[in-house]
Amino acid sequence: MDVFAFHLDRVLGLNRTIPAVSRKFGFLPDSQACQAVLWDASLYPEELAAGPATVSITWREYQNSLTQRCWLSNVNPKFNSGCSTIYHSEWSKLALFDFLLQIHNRLDPNCCGFRPRQEDGCAGPGRHAACKDPENVRLANIVQRQHDLRHLVFTNNKGFFDRNEDNLNFRLLEGIKEGLYELKSIQEFGGDSQGVASIWSQHTQMSLLNQRQYQKCLY
Repeated sequence: MDVFAFHLDRVLGLNRTIPAVSRKFGFLPDSQACQAVLWDASLYPEELAAGPATVSITWREYQNSLTQRCWLSNVNPKFNSGCSTIYHSEWSKLALFDFLLQIHNRLDPNCCGFRPRQEDGCAGPGRHAACKDPENVRLANIVQRQHDLRHLVFTNNKGFFDRNEDNLNFRLLEGIKEGLYELKSIQEFGGDSQGVASIWSQHTQMSLLNQRQYQKCLY
């Protein structure tokens, strides 16, 4: 999945994923092609066990950040704005990318925006129940580099392409009002949320084939 995510990221001109390639390893059965993701030490300012540097932010704080248009045009936000260090435009890129791949583990870690299945990882006790108070749900895996606090890095790009179109997670696009539809790839499909959905549909079959290709890999 990371290989497809990397190529989609570059096609869209986002440049926020870590480079990933498909390689065959002789020690694996049938020389199965597997994903290899470039190691990026800058994501781990402390020891590896501590995990990558992340932004701690709730859904309410995230939506406030979108409303405040934090750091737009490099304008310093007001002292009491509640802005994080992230550029306003970064959230639009993340929302588009996650919607096209139906990645929920960043902007919607509790699967509040769609009907989750067992394989979505939100069926555990209390996970989906947290959606009763969606404003206080804390976003997850919002990764940044310590030397570049204004930009995001998209990691752990596990998407799902077998959801029905009536169960797409449009919550991922909530609050996004600019930047998203300026992309040429969106304009070609009508320039609205349905245009984004059309791109999702176009990539689905290709992604399913890609997913099956790597299902036997060792990670």
